[in-house]
Amino acid sequence: MFFFYFLQYISELLKREQVLEVFIEGTRTRSGFPTRPKTGILSIVVDSVDSGTVRDATLVPVSISFEKLIDGHFHSEMMGADKRPETFLGAIRTTCKIFLGYYGHIRVNFGVPRSLKKTLTDLRSSPLLSLSQLAEQIDLPKAPSNADLITSQSEKFSGSVFSHSSVTASRKNVNRLTNCLLAEHLVYRSLQTKVFMSTNVLSFLLIHRYRSGVSLPVLVVAFEELVKELLDRKWDVGFSGDCYNVVIHALTLFGPDLVQTTYEDNNNNHKAKNKEIPCELGQSCHESVSAKVNGKKVVSKLSTSGEGDFVKAEKLVNLNKSQSRNGPDDLLLASSNSTAVDNNRYMTVIPNVKFPYIFELAYYGNALAHVYALESLAALTVGAVLNCRFSDIELEFIAGSGQSINYVTPAQSINSHQLPPSMLKEFSKNDLIVRTLELTDLLRFDLILCDVTEELELCVFEAIDRLLAQNCLLGNGRHVRKRRTNNDDIDDNDETETNQLLHVNFGAIHDFIAKQSILGAFVEGYVVAATELPTLLHGPMCEKLFKSNVLQAAHDRNNKGSATRIECASSEIVRHAIHSFEMNGVVLRCGEDNRSLKLSEQFSTVEAVAQYVSYISQYLM
Repeated sequence: MFFFYFLQYISELLKREQVLEVFIEGTRTRSGFPTRPKTGILSIVVDSVDSGTVRDATLVPVSISFEKLIDGHFHSEMMGADKRPETFLGAIRTTCKIFLGYYGHIRVNFGVPRSLKKTLTDLRSSPLLSLSQLAEQIDLPKAPSNADLITSQSEKFSGSVFSHSSVTASRKNVNRLTNCLLAEHLVYRSLQTKVFMSTNVLSFLLIHRYRSGVSLPVLVVAFEELVKELLDRKWDVGFSGDCYNVVIHALTLFGPDLVQTTYEDNNNNHKAKNKEIPCELGQSCHESVSAKVNGKKVVSKLSTSGEGDFVKAEKLVNLNKSQSRNGPDDLLLASSNSTAVDNNRYMTVIPNVKFPYIFELAYYGNALAHVYALESLAALTVGAVLNCRFSDIELEFIAGSGQSINYVTPAQSINSHQLPPSMLKEFSKNDLIVRTLELTDLLRFDLILCDVTEELELCVFEAIDRLLAQNCLLGNGRHVRKRRTNNDDIDDNDETETNQLLHVNFGAIHDFIAKQSILGAFVEGYVVAATELPTLLHGPMCEKLFKSNVLQAAHDRNNKGSATRIECASSEIVRHAIHSFEMNGVVLRCGEDNRSLKLSEQFSTVEAVAQYVSYISQYLM
């Protein structure tokens, strides 16, 4: 009864040409990544347009970006606790907290309006989605079994990542499939309108490049470079002004729980946790780095008195005191400013990468993850192709020299004879593309890597080219010639395909590991979940209990020091991993209300489970 009246209410609003606001994800994201879209209200709108009840509707994607979460953090939920029910008293408490607190800025962006009719026409006529062929089959046979979800290479590697799950789950209903694809397309368009706030950019750098801490001058320069890169890629940022002030502002919003700031003397050579950090690239720092932030050119200057000296902050920025604003970050800004003119003291920023604060810090940083997702997957695949883990290099530098690999000169500190022979091997670009596509198939339920009408293989190819342009990978100029596998209609004058040989650039190893780190936690979370699959060999298990066992195993890995990225112990990642296992035919649902899990017949043996775990583990950092 409720749905009937709700349907009539929505239809009447559409007939009267009223604005209808829809939160297509249905809930707030707990991890910073977009969640799977919901199609309830959207399906009503589509049915109204298809049936002629409404002539057309205009779709306007909207994104809302926060510098600081108004409703607090999700520590307990990310650690595995159930969501607390919202109460009236809690809403009053949150409202009072908002008025008494300081939450920075909020940016609302509106995308380009688009006709719903035209959008549906484009989706239905797309050769990658094959909706027109499905529509011709009025009575489809039974839905495919879990073991046959991916039946062809073209279906496996075409379209968006979310779309694969929609195709496999909705073949019985073409209309539902269309709604799912439309919802995914709208989420992707909303992501394109997203604006990155200061806390997003800063958290992204601290988590993936400077986990063990960084001096403020180096951090500001890296911040400017990242902003410039985002602007060059046609993304937008939600701040303006001097990047130094922006970084100080973001640090204030984070607070002491998420980041710690300390001051160290340049002449103090004792081995402390917050020791000073040399110039990041080991190059002469008599240079300036410029970036445009909202059209304003910002220049930061670094200087050193010689090779290996610490970065001087005296000329880092030109603070205009007349423009200094009153706000909660004035104290930190004044303190850092006084330090900036002291040649012997530096501010060091250290992110809190311990439970549970790492989840909140990762929440802000994950806003940028979809920009670099394919590059991260390609970097992780390099480790699988070479059969080695680059996190061992990172750990070796931290344990051996007491500092992160990000703050040493890789070209001088990493010698080829110190590396495993496998890391020095060359690999073909085509092999890297194929293996990267296999990894995207594994993570296809978590991420949106491209639009539903785009070819994923082409997007992966472009991501690898970006790694080459950034010198994370190098091509030696030699090519392996490979005959096309399809011999149909081959012209004798056609040239064979060229397959470029690549290798890792160890002079930029810190950038390469930073790329891997972006989605390294996802892969590690999947591996931890897969290692618990043998517990299902004894029989079905409640999904809640299995999830609890996986989270406990992840925490045990962290306590033993074997976890590369501790944020892998996230309930969201575990939930997505279980869904991935289900859609890939590894586990099946059973029991009352399908709340229990059991292994499928194909993976009912120890050997099959061990082989699957080994397959996923090859993509670890």
